[in-house]
Amino acid sequence: MRQMITFVPKYVVFAVILSLFASACASSKKNSDNQSEDIYKQLAEEKYQDNIEYSRSPNGGFMLVIKDIKGTSQQPRNDLRFFVYDLKNQKITFELRVGMGVVKWMDENHLEVFRTPTVVREGYERDDFITVYNALDGSSRPKKAK
Repeated sequence: MRQMITFVPKYVVFAVILSLFASACASSKKNSDNQSEDIYKQLAEEKYQDNIEYSRSPNGGFMLVIKDIKGTSQQPRNDLRFFVYDLKNQKITFELRVGMGVVKWMDENHLEVFRTPTVVREGYERDDFITVYNALDGSSRPKKAK
């Protein structure tokens, strides 16, 4: 009997090799993202134990890790703590404790931190109590120019 030899065009072999390479790169990136996620979650649990909130920056390069402790009868004041984790460089870039307040992303590199005032005077607006922080270096400025 005669065996048939099947001819496989070079471009098919090239396409198969290329797809295997692309698949390997994609799984490598996924593993890297998972490692970064594991690190910031581990740091959050070490610092804050439980009831942790996570907020990814608009472009996905940073993670805002928030612990908002509600007041109790023994400790009536709320306590807001947070840090910013750089997912690419795998490090904390900024950390703050503000007491009562709210934190959220303003844009990719800036946070808005609203500090709840104990006394609101006439003529003040919400923006008077907001500070804008640079998530990369912690520098700050008031949101509302005086």
